[in-house]
Amino acid sequence: MPKPVVTLLLIACSISLPALAQESSPAESAADNAARERFFETTIRPLLHAKCVKCHGENKQESGLRLDSLEGLLQGGDSGAAATPGQPTESLLLQAVRYESLQMPPDDPLTAEQIANLERWIADGAAWPVVDGKSVRLEGAAFTEEERGFWSLQPVVQPTVPDAGSGWSRTDVDSFVAARLQHSGIVPAPRATPRELVRRLYFDVLGVPPTPEEVAELSDANFDTVWPQLVDRLLADPRYGEHWGRHWLDVVRYAESDGFRADFYRPTAWRYRDYVVNSFNDDKPYDEFVREQIAGDEIAPDRADALVATGFLRTYLYEYNQRDARTQWQDILNQITDVTGEAFLGVGIACARCHDHKFDPILQADYFRMQAAFGSVIPRDDIPAADRDARDRYDAEYAAWLAKGTEIRAEIDAVWKPYLQKAWNIAVPKFTEDIQALYAKAPADRTPLEQQISDLVKRQVDFEIERMKFSDNDKKKLEELEARLKEVAGDAPLKLPTAFTIADVSAVPAQIHLAADPKRRVIPAGGFTIITPQPFDPKPLADSTGQRTALADWIVRPDNPLTSRVIVNRIWQQHFGTGIVETASDFGSLGGEPTHPELLDWLASSLVQNGWRIKWLHRQILNSATWQMSSFHPDAQAAEHIDPGNRLRWRFRIRRLAAEQIRDAMLSVSGELLSEQGGPSVEQTSLRRSLDLRAIRNRPERLLKSLDGVDGLNSIPKRSVTTTPTQALQLMNGEWARARAAAMAGRVLDETNSDDPAVVIARAFQLAYDRPPTADETSLATEMLAQLRTASGSSDANADANADAAAPLESPLADLCHVLLNSNEFVYVD
Repeated sequence: MPKPVVTLLLIACSISLPALAQESSPAESAADNAARERFFETTIRPLLHAKCVKCHGENKQESGLRLDSLEGLLQGGDSGAAATPGQPTESLLLQAVRYESLQMPPDDPLTAEQIANLERWIADGAAWPVVDGKSVRLEGAAFTEEERGFWSLQPVVQPTVPDAGSGWSRTDVDSFVAARLQHSGIVPAPRATPRELVRRLYFDVLGVPPTPEEVAELSDANFDTVWPQLVDRLLADPRYGEHWGRHWLDVVRYAESDGFRADFYRPTAWRYRDYVVNSFNDDKPYDEFVREQIAGDEIAPDRADALVATGFLRTYLYEYNQRDARTQWQDILNQITDVTGEAFLGVGIACARCHDHKFDPILQADYFRMQAAFGSVIPRDDIPAADRDARDRYDAEYAAWLAKGTEIRAEIDAVWKPYLQKAWNIAVPKFTEDIQALYAKAPADRTPLEQQISDLVKRQVDFEIERMKFSDNDKKKLEELEARLKEVAGDAPLKLPTAFTIADVSAVPAQIHLAADPKRRVIPAGGFTIITPQPFDPKPLADSTGQRTALADWIVRPDNPLTSRVIVNRIWQQHFGTGIVETASDFGSLGGEPTHPELLDWLASSLVQNGWRIKWLHRQILNSATWQMSSFHPDAQAAEHIDPGNRLRWRFRIRRLAAEQIRDAMLSVSGELLSEQGGPSVEQTSLRRSLDLRAIRNRPERLLKSLDGVDGLNSIPKRSVTTTPTQALQLMNGEWARARAAAMAGRVLDETNSDDPAVVIARAFQLAYDRPPTADETSLATEMLAQLRTASGSSDANADANADAAAPLESPLADLCHVLLNSNEFVYVD
């Protein structure tokens, strides 16, 4: 009788699998069985996990073969049974691992010892533990001990603060840094000067320079008293949220346009920007900040800010006139999944979209488990950005208004009807027939996926409606009908502002499948298998699946080893220029390792213990001796010999200001920076802070773009710093920069009201650098002004003012201010 028939017959007769595997030795002792099972657990199970199950397991079955159960091993795949218990010479599995027929694994051959262990196991009967008559499946992924032991996946612990840095340390942060420095034989740099620290602090916390008067508040004599108060004052300043919100917006690739070619403007996207700014200013706990952005509509549906928060899920790029709606929707889900992994977990998961990640323990199933949490979302532009009470009041008023003039409204609808049909006839036939068919369905008859695809179609229909032009007769008729309606019903209630947000299609989860899975198995929502093997158990709501809440809760679980480490590292990076982990959005094997792992865990665990408060973390850093170190070390050569990259933090890094900081600093010293905060974005020529300018993906503001500003096309964990001719052209020859220099010159003259060049020069230096000029600088500047006045026919400083009025871009003092604004000292902070 052929072997497959024997196997099936024995299984059908409920003969136990161990008996099948050991039928040649029915009298074997229990001790022998235990030894075989122990050999399987200690040697074979780890080997199958590490080498076989990724391609031949639950999520993937290359050549139809599964090796995560004895049934799969005996049934085999396209080439037949993989193994015959007790007969290793007839087992295809052994032939494949020996590269005698197939070559498995193809990229990482087994060692001779591993092959010998497989041969021994099959020869001894292929023992496999059994429960209820079925072999125990190899649950989970085939993770190696090295993968399970990777540093970023280990539990976050709170290490003991080292006893180091006596006489130097100011906070516990310093003790960790001092321990590494002492071990390496490096002495830290001295504390920076009060002027350097105040200037550094203002740029670091607020993103703008201090005034000379604010610098004067701090001195060596009053440092210990004034400094903590100054830190607290700046953290309470609303400009703090504007500056630190920008860092988060970089990570989530915020912009106010669709991207791609059309790049249409998103007029209400700014509300998400304001949500981020307000969250930082309010010191919203980071775990709440995360949960609201992923599932604000589920966890706090009565609050306007929570509805706005889920605008995070609308930062994806979108092309309004894309006809391949199916592919476009899948691309949108991919973008949401990718950015979520990078922003909150610090892991690039896009590589797992098509296959298990080649370098990190992230399965293809993990990618789609996370995507399943977003699988039911649909973009919404009609949800009011208002609290529940305001929405209820509006709904009642609107319903009462609708109840009046129903016959007139019917006439209005009759006028509109042919135009709506015309818009349909223009837009819908451009799609494939299957898309047209599902769009023709009644909404109640559509699956969640069909509803999501239909929404993309509807947006193109709405676009055509907006462009529709009425005939003169119909236009006149509508005006008459609307006038009659107003007489009968009065004015419609004032519409509430709307959020740029999302919602779930319904409480029924959309089905998410592995890419290219021929069996189209449904993947449940879940996190990374190596952290949490079990899928989520979401609690559905009346009109939402609850899956996003489950994902958000998993991300901010205190025992999730990634989340707290990632955010404290991002904060550290912005304070120091480089994170404890250099790759802020890649905590995987291709990223960097922490330079101070104990410090990273102490900060992460302490952040959670302190209620996930980011301002607590700022205080630990800003009050530390590590942050207050000078950029100049008295024995830099010796320290560089030991640690050339300053990875151990023996001095502070000199850094060029970010694009927004340079632009805002110019406006600040010229006296032109407007104080308005929040609200709709303004034109790129505005004198408001750079954060408030319209963020158009394909047309970013030119100065900001030249200075390595972001465009919202990608998640940016760390800004690039380049030196290019374009920067020089914008700063030296650009009209915008020259206009700021002219305005600064006018401010200097207004504030000094003096004919003395030395007084004018001193004030210009104070505004630009927060310090007086040196004697040499005064001499050079005086000579420069004299030469320029001679060339222009002017003879005194007041003539500069006249020149300002006549030709503000050409006055001698404006030229001097232009030089100051282009200097390294202005665009770098030490």
